[in-house]
Amino acid sequence: GAPPPPRRQVTHLDAETLQLARVHYRGLQASDPADSYLYHITTNENAEAMLRDGVIMSRRHPLLLTERGGVPYWLSLLADDDDASEADIAVLRMKRFMIDDLVEDDPDSTRSSGSPSYFLTGNT
Repeated sequence: GAPPPPRRQVTHLDAETLQLARVHYRGLQASDPADSYLYHITTNENAEAMLRDGVIMSRRHPLLLTERGGVPYWLSLLADDDDASEADIAVLRMKRFMIDDLVEDDPDSTRSSGSPSYFLTGNT
């Protein structure tokens, strides 16, 4: 048979392509079912930059993404970090089908959070 096509290698996706958007995370529950997005928890400053400039992918600095139900866990970790005031935390979501082939499973985070977690590496 023919070899599988090479995996897409991407170093940058713009916010529009990803349908990147901020999420009001107060309503999110650990029991929420997975939806058609993956979520990234970050600082306001990073969120603003990503919404403006898009997402830069690299294997050395992969973005951690989680399912909808994993967001409260990561928020609680950040809330425990004295450096991060709640006002400085942002949750972004991006369309899963745009990045399905650019993510890798993150088994450690999946285990600790109890929700599937991924690294967005862009396969670079």
